[in-house]
Amino acid sequence: MTAPLTFKNNGPAWFANLGSGDPAAKVRLIVPTGTTVTGVPADCVPHTLTGGYYEKRTGAPRYDCALPYWVSENTERTYAFQLRIDAAVPGTTGEVSIHPEFGDFAFDPNTTNNTAVLAVN
Repeated sequence: MTAPLTFKNNGPAWFANLGSGDPAAKVRLIVPTGTTVTGVPADCVPHTLTGGYYEKRTGAPRYDCALPYWVSENTERTYAFQLRIDAAVPGTTGEVSIHPEFGDFAFDPNTTNNTAVLAVN
């Protein structure tokens, strides 16, 4: 199945790494238990749950996907992952969240919308 994960900056602020040109942030996927990632978008990197190196492109428990160096208000980006459901695990969830490349989002007055649950039913 395809799991399209969409990031949207609802504003009103924009954020960027103008000086370095590094990605402004990363969208992180924590893969739900009982599922396996079988297809990965080109700009997403596999990791262990703690952020360490993961050898294979597919099957990792975590993926970090780079946003551009400039993210303006109303920017939207979708990452289409291919997932396989391996086992029925009642109530299993994963997580999608955003993380700045450096520092934190101290300017964000509402950080509660920086994380979303990825439910598998």
